[in-house]
Amino acid sequence: MTDSSTLNQNQKLLLSLDPGKQTGIALGFYGDEAYELLNVWQVAGGLNGFIDWWHDHYPLNESVLVSEKFVLRNNAFVADTEPLLIEGALHVLYDNQIVWQLASDKSLVNDSVLRKNNLWHTGKQVGWKDARDTNDAIIHGLAYLKKNKHIPTLQKYWGEE
Repeated sequence: MTDSSTLNQNQKLLLSLDPGKQTGIALGFYGDEAYELLNVWQVAGGLNGFIDWWHDHYPLNESVLVSEKFVLRNNAFVADTEPLLIEGALHVLYDNQIVWQLASDKSLVNDSVLRKNNLWHTGKQVGWKDARDTNDAIIHGLAYLKKNKHIPTLQKYWGEE
């Protein structure tokens, strides 16, 4: 497992989450170079599964943590509120500031960006029927860097500055 002790002084870990009954998790790093993905997980079991994962993979406290924030939308279906439980757990488990993003922030990074750059994952790779939550976690990480105008990442993934 890579942690801050294996990174050079100009690199930061980026842990990004798409919480829910299936929580997508992506760990990468960035710095003077563009974002690089290190590992992904698709964690079943809602809050309990996430807490088990956290205890198995902590300490990542030196990382930037980006997570989708639950927002109740006026839909005609019953919302899955499991993300709210995970948000509460993050407040207890994580000692640093959490960067909250909306589901709409995912529109900053198309699936094609993941596919074109070999970041796209399938269900078989994560042991589930699909890897939508895992891919969304990667997208949240890239969206964070795009919103913060991380030039090396913009150049690598979008060819822009």
